[in-house]
Amino acid sequence: MNLKCIEKKGKKAIILLLRLLLKKDQIPLDKFKTANPKKILIIRVDDRIGNLVMLTPFIKSARKAFPESKIYFLSGAKFQKLLSNNPYLDSIIVADKRKFILNPVSFICFLIKLKRMNFDLVFDVSHAHSFSFQSGLYSYCTRAHYRVGFNRENAELFLNLRIPLGKSAPEKQHESMIYLNLLEHLGKKVEQSLPSIYLDDEDKKAAIAYFQQEKIESGEKIGIHIGGRRGKIWGIEYYAKLADLLSTELNAAILIFSGKNELNKMQELRTLTKAEHHHVPVLPIRTFAAVLHGLDLFISVDTGPMHLAVAVDTPTIEIFFVNDYERYGYSETGKHKIIYSRRNELEPETILEASREVLNYG
Repeated sequence: MNLKCIEKKGKKAIILLLRLLLKKDQIPLDKFKTANPKKILIIRVDDRIGNLVMLTPFIKSARKAFPESKIYFLSGAKFQKLLSNNPYLDSIIVADKRKFILNPVSFICFLIKLKRMNFDLVFDVSHAHSFSFQSGLYSYCTRAHYRVGFNRENAELFLNLRIPLGKSAPEKQHESMIYLNLLEHLGKKVEQSLPSIYLDDEDKKAAIAYFQQEKIESGEKIGIHIGGRRGKIWGIEYYAKLADLLSTELNAAILIFSGKNELNKMQELRTLTKAEHHHVPVLPIRTFAAVLHGLDLFISVDTGPMHLAVAVDTPTIEIFFVNDYERYGYSETGKHKIIYSRRNELEPETILEASREVLNYG
């Protein structure tokens, strides 16, 4: 039995125990209208870039809804630095799961610390359609008077102001907008906006240094991300042909991005492509974001880096092979273009023409 299986069974056992011990509570919504929270905690602890990036519109609207409050964000350890420099947050709290597993005492101390911080209002913004035991537990352990989140299975054990999901999060609503429903349900005005990651001068200097190191100093720079999960993957032969087309037809510098799990694909791409290209190594997350910011165009299937490119205001072409582009894609202006197709029907020439359109926009 692997560690993940043990963890899953352990969570189920704990939930069964908590059902016996905890009192289910639901605060009437009317009672919140007179609330004036001084300290607010927003909780999302998973380790995916896109999920974190898509919460930034919620953070912005939370600040506007509670301008005088101190707002904290509880994040997992892996990508928490993405939120550094966010002007709408006062502080970031890091829940280091690996550290907690190695040292359970540190986990208990962390839970005690959350309670002692005396939060008045907590938002559990874990996945809207599936319950997160971690987020629920952290929410409950704050003992905040108002603990807000969507009404999913087991939410009644940890949250006392549960928002009905069916009416609040239609399937066609963009993922970054779904969480704004929590604020709207509390009677707050919200502002729909694209995700935003805020780079500082040091981040931009690191990106400039990378481009200089690679001798990419003039002309248009186009990034291609060759990774993807499960049904989102495009064949490496298509990426190779696309790189050749973009290089020859647009005379652009081609930067190929991949994750640690795509190194074999990178080797295959090198054998297939004729165009000169630059393989971008795994970079520190904020340097990675700054390099994306320095591109003229970023091409990717639905991945975390795709959302990150949008958040640093880089034009994108977003390839979808699953009919969920309304929920995860961005097409508000000509700066971002969605391509929806069957995998075996999408040709690199289509992406080339879309690239011309986006590069010529504005």
